[in-house]
Amino acid sequence: MARKKSRAKAAAKAPKAEEVFYVGVQDPTEVRRNVLESYRDAVHFLQQHEKLKALRAQKAQALEEVRADVRELKTLVLRLKRVMPKTKLRVKLNEEHREAKAPVEKKAEEKPKKEKKKRHEKRLRPAKDGGELEQLESELSEIEHKLENIT
Repeated sequence: MARKKSRAKAAAKAPKAEEVFYVGVQDPTEVRRNVLESYRDAVHFLQQHEKLKALRAQKAQALEEVRADVRELKTLVLRLKRVMPKTKLRVKLNEEHREAKAPVEKKAEEKPKKEKKKRHEKRLRPAKDGGELEQLESELSEIEHKLENIT
């Protein structure tokens, strides 16, 4: 603190003289060219940054549109599941699909099977031997029987 006060007092006592320094530049045109090239590069990087920001904004908008579409698809699938009749018919998968779905099947195999599934298997056994068409016919007859019982 004492130093700052003494310097301030000394500066106040001494007359202010402008100190001017001159520096000699060896090649002023080369220095000017380098400064302008640096400025040009900076402007170029700023332009690229603005383009990147615009792309990010487009990407965010596209992602939001995709999310909205997925939400809409989920609601439509839920509506479809509610409207469609429940059936015991299962689709046979190709080898490619089976390999992709293998981890899910392992989890299902680990769970203990309930008596309901065994009862359904007994009903479907004759249809499985006859082919898909007979299985569909048996499913149709079961659905018609349920409809008769309802009305």
